This record gives sequence, structure tokens and C-alpha cells, in this order.
Amino acid sequence: MTGLFRSRSGEAAYMEAYATTLKLWPMEYEERDVETSYGRVHLLLSGQPDAPPLLMLHATNASATMWFPNIRELGLRFRLIAPDLLGHAGRSVPTRRIASPGVAAAWISETMDAVKVDQAHLLGLSMGAWLALNLAVHAPERVGHIAACSPIGAFVPVSAGLMLRMMTMLALPIRPVYESYIRWVSARGSTLNETLAEQFVQGMQHFRTRNPAFFMPTPFTDEQLTGLPHPILLLLGEEEVMFNHRQALKRAQSLLQDLEVGVIPGAGHMLTLEQPESVNRRLVSFLDWPIRTPS
Repeated sequence: MTGLFRSRSGEAAYMEAYATTLKLWPMEYEERDVETSYGRVHLLLSGQPDAPPLLMLHATNASATMWFPNIRELGLRFRLIAPDLLGHAGRSVPTRRIASPGVAAAWISETMDAVKVDQAHLLGLSMGAWLALNLAVHAPERVGHIAACSPIGAFVPVSAGLMLRMMTMLALPIRPVYESYIRWVSARGSTLNETLAEQFVQGMQHFRTRNPAFFMPTPFTDEQLTGLPHPILLLLGEEEVMFNHRQALKRAQSLLQDLEVGVIPGAGHMLTLEQPESVNRRLVSFLDWPIRTPS
């Protein structure tokens, strides 16, 4: 019992759902726990051991298991490193407060150290995309290319609709509210994998989101964004609801030095899950380049 879950039975239910989703992982993998100054980080390691490393940072409370639709294509080309984020539902256990963007970058850097990776390409979805850009801001030497998918809070504030949904989930922590949230973030006619959706619902019901390592992202400054020399792929769902994706796109295009953009039809916020084939093609094309140190 870690104290991150509301009850022992709730923790067991979540871990069972996590294990069920992990059965969808399409290639061999290793589970590993590494110790950092900020807690124990649980990792899924897969792909080609001697290939360039790709660090994969998941969305809020989705855990590393959410990457299963993207693993086969990426695992043929990269060494995949997928941590469960500290402060989010998963198998990682935070022990210190993540009180600032600098600290958020520090625990990821320590995780890379623990698996002997000096520099990696980054792939993130939602909160994970914010964390990828944040690592580039605070430790640019550790970052190659960045694929930022639906980067919540990175360029513009979150929407009023998201804040309302979050307050509703806190006030009414019941399954129908969480299922309504999943439908809201997904594009019309799009559905998330039922197994992963069940894991997400179990996490929202039983995991204590109000823990020391959980925080809401805030937009980066103009100075921070113009200072990023890294090649960046910004992928946005055509039906994004968590933030104004048109404003985010406009700001990114005006500030980032080396930017490639894609707007994915038929996708909402969880575009790597909703349209994996389209997204995988874009990711492989963009990431399949040698890592170079930013000048």
C-alpha cells in the first residue's frame, strides 16, 4: 500500500487493470524500477537495445501502457523507454514534491541517468508533451528531436471546459462522470480502446490525484520557446477540446525555430490512440534521424 491510492482494494483493482492493458503491448518488453531523488520510477523498456533511445512520456493518469498502439512501428527503429510519470496513476511512487518546472525536468534527467541514457529523442502526449518541452527548456543537452502531441498548457492556457470537467470529476468521483470525460476528449465517432479506458477509469476512481507530485502545467514564456533549437514536431487533433489548438499553433509557429506541424483529422486530444496509423507515420518520418546535440 503506497498511500497513493484511496484503499487497498482500489489499488489492487487498478493494478489488475494496468496488467490487462499491458497484455496489448505488441513486442517483448522489460519492466524495471529505478530510484531517483524524487521517488521510484517504473519503466517499460522495449524495442532495439542498440538503437537511438526514445523517451515516451504519457498523458495525465494514462500510464506508460497507453503507448501500445505506437510500439510496433517505433520499436523497430528505437530503444523505447516509457516511464510511469511521478504523480500520476501508474506503478511509480513519488517521495518528494514536484514543486517547479525545474524539478519536473530533474526527475526525468535522473531517470535517464538510471538507464544510462545521456540524450534521447522525446515523444509526449498531453502532459507528457509539456514535460518533453520542459526538459528541453531546462536541460537542452539531453534532448534530440521532440514530438509533442496535444501539448496541454505549453503554448496557451487550458480551456474553461477542461477546468469545469476537472471540478466535476473531483465533486462526483463516479464511473459515469469519468466515461463522459473520455467521450468529451475524443473526436466525434472516435472511441478509445476499452481496455485502456477501463484502466483510466480505475485510476481516476482510486488514485489520489491530489498528491505532492501532481501539478497543472502553465504556458512557456516567449523567451523559453524562442530559445529552443531542437527540431520539434507539433501534432494536434482537429477536434481538440482541452485548449484552443488554433491559438497554440499560431504561437508555436511564431516562436519556435525548427518546427514541423500536423493537424490530425478525426482525432481529439488523445490522438496517438485515436488515429495511431496516421500518427505513427508522422512520428517515424520525423524521428528517424540521428540525434544531434543542440548548438
